[in-house]
Amino acid sequence: HSTSRRQRQMCIRDRPCISTDCPCGGPRMLFPESIREYLVPVGDSDTLSKRMLAVLTDSQKATFLAQECKKASFEFESCRVFDKWELLFRNT
Repeated sequence: HSTSRRQRQMCIRDRPCISTDCPCGGPRMLFPESIREYLVPVGDSDTLSKRMLAVLTDSQKATFLAQECKKASFEFESCRVFDKWELLFRNT
């Protein structure tokens, strides 16, 4: 799924997530460096299908992706985001 909200939901639920690498940067911000290779260029359906098949047929890869996504999702918890906003406002 291509929306950042859905990606965060999948990561929190320990599900592997494959996404297009849209130019706005949303998925690139969510995916840690260790799994950015799974970001697929927009419009590249061949690569998308290969990435999906790889995750479906390799349970270790799927588990690794899910674990890495979940770790990264903690950075976007509301308390962390609010703390960053508060720090920004206090320093402005």
